[in-house]
Amino acid sequence: MERNKILEVIDVSYSKNDVEILKNINFEVLSGEFVGIIGPNGAGKTTLAKIIVGEIRDYIGKVYVKGRIGYVPQIKDINRDMPVLVKEFASMGLYGKKGFLRFFTRQDWKEVEKKLELVGILSLKDRPVSKLSGGELQRLMLARALLYEPDILLLDEPEAGVDQMGKARFYELIDTMRENENLTVILISHDIGMVFQKCEKIMCLNKTLHCQAPRERISPEDLRKIFSEDFDIWIRGQKHYEREHEH
Repeated sequence: MERNKILEVIDVSYSKNDVEILKNINFEVLSGEFVGIIGPNGAGKTTLAKIIVGEIRDYIGKVYVKGRIGYVPQIKDINRDMPVLVKEFASMGLYGKKGFLRFFTRQDWKEVEKKLELVGILSLKDRPVSKLSGGELQRLMLARALLYEPDILLLDEPEAGVDQMGKARFYELIDTMRENENLTVILISHDIGMVFQKCEKIMCLNKTLHCQAPRERISPEDLRKIFSEDFDIWIRGQKHYEREHEH
């Protein structure tokens, strides 16, 4: 299948309160790709994600997106105490597609239930969001993003706050989504083993892009050279992935 350019970031820089967060970011993503963005805390990964989805607008440079983006933010950015049910939270994914100022139809709610079933939490549809586990909340946010019918799925550290078994199941679900929905996936992650296992292309970000290449052209040892010696998360490598996800 021919892959066309679906996302292009050109000379993007961003500063806040005179602190430089991103500098001269340039890359493109092709349709159907699974791209991993890695880097230390404070590298600007979440800021880049928010620029791509349009939450941050006062940046320098250009971002071109062809199609819709479904965004799954970090769990810590979600207010888990909101007094809403799982099905109501998921239905927010329809707002971007259908607009806020309308009543949901019976068909709309069928769509919501279909996506909840797809991610494996339909039985929880009437449960308060505050009662969900970390893994269940991740699946709920994925269902919400999929209801937007995205062409690109952007995941910001989806493994944070999820146990190891939950992580493995979550990524299996993403693989299924890619196959069935023809999704382009951009994954921001600290789980270097998972990135090397799943992603076709890897980008190394620390305020600027230090590398971007197909997975087979980058090794954990290369990352250690690019980043500092105290950036020990990269030392985990493939053996860490196999140990962490073997079950």
